[in-house]
Amino acid sequence: MKNFPLVSVIMNCRNGEKFLYESISSIYSQTYQNFEIIFFDNCSTDNSIKIANKFDKRLKIFSAKKDFTLGEARKEAIKFASGDFIAFLDTDDIYLPNKLETQLTKLLKDKKHWGFSAYGLINGSGRITKRYCSVKLNSNENIFMSLLQNYVVNFQTLIIKRETLFSITNIFPEELKVSPDFNLVLKLALVSEPSVSDDCLAFYRMHGDQLKHISYKQTYEDYSYTIDELKNFDDINKVNLNALNTYSKKTYFYKAIYYASISKLSASRKNFYLSKDISVIFYMIWLISVLLPWGPKIIFKILRKW
Repeated sequence: MKNFPLVSVIMNCRNGEKFLYESISSIYSQTYQNFEIIFFDNCSTDNSIKIANKFDKRLKIFSAKKDFTLGEARKEAIKFASGDFIAFLDTDDIYLPNKLETQLTKLLKDKKHWGFSAYGLINGSGRITKRYCSVKLNSNENIFMSLLQNYVVNFQTLIIKRETLFSITNIFPEELKVSPDFNLVLKLALVSEPSVSDDCLAFYRMHGDQLKHISYKQTYEDYSYTIDELKNFDDINKVNLNALNTYSKKTYFYKAIYYASISKLSASRKNFYLSKDISVIFYMIWLISVLLPWGPKIIFKILRKW
């Protein structure tokens, strides 16, 4: 396998012992074996390091000297990567056995610099709750506009050519607390078209411990930061800038969800109103928030489950 490209799989960990052995094992079970794992421990206090030490030399352990945000930890971790291609796997998710081989084959065939794939969902017990999440894109628009409208990329399915990743300005901004992946993918979409695989190549785990860390306030703050940053991206064309101006209103939508989560219904309705012109769907959401007495709370519960 020495003649094949080396893939560096970045695995950031903070107290990930619950699903860690299964996640790492899914990398070792790959049909494509020329990989290294950059295991970056972000101040764990559980048995994560002990579990990681059970594997061979392809898993390289690095430890943070201070407490990093998710974006900062990923930025630190990729500094240690030696691979021709960079992939990512969180400590509670898993690769299917053909993940790396399928993506590398398609990337090289398509002559693309980055790509992603379809994926599935599992719960805390490992039961499949959704076998296939589509990554179908709008063929009438460029990839950037399509992802702004309907973000379908699961971070665990990303694979990026090394020089392409390191050419991106401000990788994983430290200001972003919950969505550094969204920021990176939209920057990649401005640089080049991806190779998209319809095959389900990873499972994303939805579980209670993960949901406890969701901050709706941080979601809208992160989204606003990314939109503002992209507007100042070098050489952004007029079409993409117009799309950003339209979808900047989505910040109001995320604000509305935040206010609904803390039962401030009047503020929620106001922000749903400010986002209603994005599309028909957002207009209908605003109507529901107005017409039903507990409309914002109902919308929040539906979206949270979805």
